[in-house]
Amino acid sequence: MPSTAPAASRRWLFGPVPDLAFGCGLAYALIFLAMSFAGESFRSLLPYAFAILPINLISSAHYGATALRAYGRSEDRRAWALYSVWTTLLLGVGFVGGLHWEMVGSWYITLYLTWSPWHYAGQNYGVAMTFLRRRGVEVSPRARWLLQRSFVLSFVLALLALHGQSPLASYAPSQLENGAFGFVPLGPLLGVSANISNVLFGITAVFYVGTTVGGVALIARGRRLRDLVPTLLLIGTQALWFSVPALARHFSVLAGVDPLSVAHAHYAFLWIGAGHAAQYLWITAYFARSQGRSRSHVGFVFKALLAGCALWVIPALLFAPSMLGRLPYDAGLAAMVAALVNLHHFTLDGVIWKLREGRIARFLIGQRQPIGEHPSGAVTGQRGLIGAGFWLGGIACLALATFSAFAPEYRFRRPLERGDLDLAERGDAALEWIGQASADRQLQLGHEALSRNELVRAERHLQRSVDLLPSAWAWSGIGDVNARRERWGAAADAYESALEIDPEHAVATFHLGVIELRRNQPERGRELLLRARKLAVAAYASHDEDHHPPPGLVEAIDGVLAQFSAR
Repeated sequence: MPSTAPAASRRWLFGPVPDLAFGCGLAYALIFLAMSFAGESFRSLLPYAFAILPINLISSAHYGATALRAYGRSEDRRAWALYSVWTTLLLGVGFVGGLHWEMVGSWYITLYLTWSPWHYAGQNYGVAMTFLRRRGVEVSPRARWLLQRSFVLSFVLALLALHGQSPLASYAPSQLENGAFGFVPLGPLLGVSANISNVLFGITAVFYVGTTVGGVALIARGRRLRDLVPTLLLIGTQALWFSVPALARHFSVLAGVDPLSVAHAHYAFLWIGAGHAAQYLWITAYFARSQGRSRSHVGFVFKALLAGCALWVIPALLFAPSMLGRLPYDAGLAAMVAALVNLHHFTLDGVIWKLREGRIARFLIGQRQPIGEHPSGAVTGQRGLIGAGFWLGGIACLALATFSAFAPEYRFRRPLERGDLDLAERGDAALEWIGQASADRQLQLGHEALSRNELVRAERHLQRSVDLLPSAWAWSGIGDVNARRERWGAAADAYESALEIDPEHAVATFHLGVIELRRNQPERGRELLLRARKLAVAAYASHDEDHHPPPGLVEAIDGVLAQFSAR
């Protein structure tokens, strides 16, 4: 080895264990193995509802770390004003426009989901090169080109899965279910057939494997394995995050492996997101402490957490239906906030964390020359009213973010399952107060009250559901309330409203048919009943959750038809 090999203290940022676990993705690799060999047990030990809180906090902190870097000091704000001010304003305009025009919102979210794997791949590549440079490994232009193409082609595989003919092959399918917006896949839009998609996948996979093997072979010449371990782990991490899942889901192989299956893709990507966020905090905390921007790593992460929570909470509060917005949180607002926060993060991150920028590179690769920034401007806390406002507001946003992650499961769903309607109502009211109104939660409360024959209570919740976001099930429930009160005209109007939204709603069709029989309209009543039966049979056969009628509907329809025929 050359005599210029870096000292051991420069080989690592925090040390071998934290660097390998968080910086190189070894922690996710262990989680991947646990999910693969003990999927059900792992999910039982760490269910989605339990894991979402700590993972959301880690994720929020990593967004906040970028905000601190871009807005923390006046010189930073001046240096990146084009991105920190004007690009942010442009993203804000797109956010507001998307909330009011569904097509704009769908494209906005499509941009976010398309850019996301590129952002992950770029970060993994940057960290991989950082470790090589800290170890004094000279990377030839050809080796660098091959390694870079390996990460780029991993992104291309994710891109093909995301925009191909098979939406379930996506790196995180089912993200926009039951919302106002939809993902706009470019493959079908451009007329790319499934056969062409398969060919593109195959070609990309071959080149991906080739560039990966070739790049590793070149950097490994004359080098000790210990110098390459971090970079090899990062290449493997990129593969586990995107390449392997995309190929497995696209070609329907290894479906029994939990993190590669479509059924558990959303849960698996929750941990991938956590791994990415932890990696980001790992390197930004090191940079902030080394540069003198923070007195401690823990202090930086906590401050980033407060900033990140504010980024998520404030837009949701301002654009809730009771404020400036129109969409409930779970029917589009949450997706738009996620797109806004992530696009803002991607844009700023792309310009402020570049290894090729001299000031940043000197710290990340272990060269501690002065960088010309006065340390007196690097204190972690701000003074005066602005500082106090940041800390108080940040802590308030942290409390709201923690509650919003905890409450849907433990203050609403579980109480409702055990029949505690009062607690579920209070949980829903608290969530609505912090900007997370939900037409679906109101619908569930209305149906629970209806099952108890508490008609006033049921009507209040069902009407609120309609006010937030009209749905066939909510209108059908209002029809049921009026039918039990024998207000046949109002009930018929409600069922008609349900069918205007969803003409294939079997329950509303059935109840409207019964009302028509009561109104002495036998032909229309019989026609509606026969149609309801046909719709119910089709819904049972297709397992369509949006149209799935309650058990016994077909038998109920047959009973009414039999009575009608006997007259």
